[in-house]
Amino acid sequence: MKESILQAESLELFRNDIPIYSNITFKLIQGQHLVLSGSNGSGKTTLIRTLCCLTNQSSGCIKWNKSNVDSIDNEYLDHIAYLGHKNGLIDELTLMENIEVTLGKNFDRTELTNLLENFNLSEHKDILYSSLSNGQKRKVALIRVILSNKQLWILDEPFTNLDVDSITCIDVIISSHLNKGGMLISASHSPENRIDCDVEINLDGMIHVI
Repeated sequence: MKESILQAESLELFRNDIPIYSNITFKLIQGQHLVLSGSNGSGKTTLIRTLCCLTNQSSGCIKWNKSNVDSIDNEYLDHIAYLGHKNGLIDELTLMENIEVTLGKNFDRTELTNLLENFNLSEHKDILYSSLSNGQKRKVALIRVILSNKQLWILDEPFTNLDVDSITCIDVIISSHLNKGGMLISASHSPENRIDCDVEINLDGMIHVI
């Protein structure tokens, strides 16, 4: 099976002649984790949105398996599960209804049961999403990513509002995802909320390859 590769080459974005990010170049292969670090306002979210084809760069290109994503949008996007600052779920639906609406019927219900138990959400599955705490809402959004069966997870501040036990659980799940050939891009401004990575791009400074 051909190994999946995500590449960024000399990505730059300017707004009113002000650089939002510049000279972003990296290669990410299966089993690897790229961290985007930097202070609030350093451009992490904008770069993540660019990598999800939600914001256009001013110059440079993104390639999936050596093809420019501009020419293979659907093929590339079909491999991505994205979680931004907003959870992207519906207040008027229950926890379970949100999972089913966003993923359809094509997900592992045994895995869902285990995730609900691990995140202490089993008793809340029939409760309206709007009634959940901020931490519980974030867990539901992360469960949706985990169950998506997508190869590339792109997560913006994934640990926001999570307790220590939940962060530990997510660490284990991410390690399993990478060991199975998955890929991860995550953004964090908080060093203590960082997962071990293979490549780091510090938008306050330089690129570190580990």
